[in-house]
Amino acid sequence: MESKTACKASFCAVLNVLRKYWYPVVICLIFSVGILSRLEGLLAREMWLDETFLVSNFKENSGVMWVFKPLQHNQIAPPIFLFCTKAVTLFFGENEFSFRLIPFIAGIFSIFVFYYLSKIVLKTKPAIILANFLFSVNFLLIRYASEFKQYGTDILIFMLVLIWLSKAPKLQNPDFKTILKYSLLFLILFLTSQPVIFLLFGFILYNALNCIKQNRTDFFGLFKIISVSFIPLIFIFVYKLAMPENMVYTMQNYWENQIPGFISFDNVKDVLFANYEFFTFGAEYMAFFVPFVLIGFFVFALKKTTLSKIFLFSLAGALLASILHLYPFVSRLILFLLPFEILFIAQCFDFKIAHKKMRIIFSSIVIILVMTTLLLFQAKIICKNRTKTLVGFNHSVYSKCYLKHSVATCLNVLS
Repeated sequence: MESKTACKASFCAVLNVLRKYWYPVVICLIFSVGILSRLEGLLAREMWLDETFLVSNFKENSGVMWVFKPLQHNQIAPPIFLFCTKAVTLFFGENEFSFRLIPFIAGIFSIFVFYYLSKIVLKTKPAIILANFLFSVNFLLIRYASEFKQYGTDILIFMLVLIWLSKAPKLQNPDFKTILKYSLLFLILFLTSQPVIFLLFGFILYNALNCIKQNRTDFFGLFKIISVSFIPLIFIFVYKLAMPENMVYTMQNYWENQIPGFISFDNVKDVLFANYEFFTFGAEYMAFFVPFVLIGFFVFALKKTTLSKIFLFSLAGALLASILHLYPFVSRLILFLLPFEILFIAQCFDFKIAHKKMRIIFSSIVIILVMTTLLLFQAKIICKNRTKTLVGFNHSVYSKCYLKHSVATCLNVLS
């Protein structure tokens, strides 16, 4: 009798703890699954062909200054990303772990940064839980956290810079020191992650419109705000001119014909379809959420917060760059938008319920669904082929060869 009473008391104590701390417990479980799935992706894979072409640049160049020059084999990657990877290889040697360490670390940090971002955008706990759940188990985010390409780091840096800009003081008649500080900082950020240039566009447009709104005749103040972009744009212009003609031609042909990424009146449907295929790859359930993405986008736009305005202006800059054939608006090159796609979905469920019982019921349904799906996901009962899909990218013969030799040597060996 006493043992039954003790068990009942213990069970009640556990329930009381869970009732009090249910939110951090659920969030920690989501984080754990997100980290484990990314670690699993890292350990399950070998390098595939696209990665090995980037690795070959480390084999064919000595020193570190080559990271600022055009890369071989039609590869493009930010110089500071390559520089940091070079530093890692000096400590741990040139192996798959070394080349994938920075994307992996970025993938782990992205989980926590996204949580912080979701708390800024969303107001209710069920919506925040749903957003972080979708972020943690998304196949593309798992994939690029274990792939030696810059797209995983693009996600982290884009979120961090947007959060910073949303909290930064407005540029009101900036002095020369402020202009130089922002210019050099954005130049460094661009050398780390190219999509930052769209945030620069959004930040300047946001501040320029504020300047016009407050003082329509302050043209000099408007010019000083725009001048923040001069140094980064000059560098980008020189960087583009330095690219070999054959690389420019190959890239233009690839993004115009093979995978349409430059938007025009004739190929809008093709670009949309290519993006739909990419963002639902390995996560077919995301097709169900497409209507929620569209609805959530308009809700997000109507908020008119500093963060939403800068993001929308940045998105407009990315679309404009695609129309002008400067940056493809498709697939992995716009992977940095995926966290916001998830936030738009969660935005549809971000409403406060006045009735206490209804609020508890709604929260309970979300928690039960998320926790059940997390368990099924971790047990590989659902999305069970995600590891096989990652392994399917392998070209182990190529990867082992490229890690030891140059491209030319490998081609001779493999032929």
